[in-house]
Amino acid sequence: MNSVFPTPAPSSAAAATAPGPKSWSVGTLTYNRRQLVWLFFWILLADFTLTLMESVMPSLLPLSLKEIGASNTIIGLTVTISSAMNMVLNPVISTASDRHRGPRGRRLPFLLWPTPFVALFLVLTGFSPQIGAWLHRQLPAGWGLSAYAVTLTVMFTCMVLFQACNLFVNCVYWYIFADLVPHALMGRFLALLRIIGQFASFVWGAYIFGLADRYMPWIYLGGGVVYATSFLLFCWRVREGEYPPPPPRAGHGPGWMAWVQDYFQSCVNAPLWRWIILAVVAFQVAQISNLYWVFFGRDTLGCSLDVIGKIAGWGSLISIPLVIVLGWLVDRLGPARMVLAGAVFSCAVAAASFFSIHGASSLIACGILAVVGVVWVQAAMMPMYIQFFPAARYGQFCSAVNMLGMLAVMLFSVLLGALIDWLGDYRWLLVWRAAGWAVMIPAVARACVLYRRHGGPAHYVPPTGPA
Repeated sequence: MNSVFPTPAPSSAAAATAPGPKSWSVGTLTYNRRQLVWLFFWILLADFTLTLMESVMPSLLPLSLKEIGASNTIIGLTVTISSAMNMVLNPVISTASDRHRGPRGRRLPFLLWPTPFVALFLVLTGFSPQIGAWLHRQLPAGWGLSAYAVTLTVMFTCMVLFQACNLFVNCVYWYIFADLVPHALMGRFLALLRIIGQFASFVWGAYIFGLADRYMPWIYLGGGVVYATSFLLFCWRVREGEYPPPPPRAGHGPGWMAWVQDYFQSCVNAPLWRWIILAVVAFQVAQISNLYWVFFGRDTLGCSLDVIGKIAGWGSLISIPLVIVLGWLVDRLGPARMVLAGAVFSCAVAAASFFSIHGASSLIACGILAVVGVVWVQAAMMPMYIQFFPAARYGQFCSAVNMLGMLAVMLFSVLLGALIDWLGDYRWLLVWRAAGWAVMIPAVARACVLYRRHGGPAHYVPPTGPA
């Protein structure tokens, strides 16, 4: 067997009587040192290119839309559409992945088959202005449509198809680690994953984003090709183990309606869950401002895309050693306290930035501090979920929080775009961002109080009802 692939895990009796080279097991898989190195290599390579690919659409699509004359409200609508698709499809894809059994496992098919289409529609989105102009010329008298309307339709169609295909990857990719990586090494693996992701963000911001003025369609093309190549290699070189049959479907009563009712009632029936949901929603709403941030730097302050990209890039690079320190602090102080401290820090940075940013140098300083604040909160957010949510229904609670967060993004992204169009000044993005963080602070603080009432770190029992 090729040394890249894991071997079936030996029985416990055989392992006890046949000592040999050190190995690590997860499920029915066992890795020797060389196989484990290759496993980490393929996952980290895929994560690096996935981070690059997923930087393309949110960073360049607003610029592409502005280039054809779209308003901020239209740009906000793209986030609404993406969030609505996520809210509807995420639970369906996640559940289907949990229950799938096939020759290539339960997760890999959901990564393999959508990958070529993700790359295709990413590239077509980048070339939508050229495609739209060509299509407008082919239509008889343009069918009475302007070139802008045709191009906008093409761009939105490609964007929607990209998001639909990419949801399969985005939902399932984060679940496969628990099936492939030995749990004894999971902490070190996740630290490596965060470092690689931050380094990819640095490469994007420092070296690629600034080229968008001259080479925007080719950046879309490069992102699609590099992503497809690495992910297809990942799906080819990695193997899943064997899984027991999926459990019978739960629930009684009128079909799927009973499941939906139980799903949401379980996730909102206690005050602790509602405060966590409010905190996550506030965090997501604060991050909507990132959609228009490039216009604040470019149109309000007169900075080049290269400068704006380097702010995010160097902020990500600085965050790499910070991630290591934050991981230690999360273990020592507790994730909820770290989320609370990160929210306070980020709120203060956003409020100070409203008065302090007047040019490139102040934008760089405040922008890097803002990136550090987001990394701070994100480093502690998932451990906080693990700390608070019931282990038996962890996936359900995570997907419910994600859906409600996406619903808030869907509603507020268009509102922010319309607000900026009305005010005519992108500086108000900083007020929006500070307000989101300000709402998050008391929500996390209240969740910490309720967590202690339910037993705290030593005797925590997740709430099961409104008490």
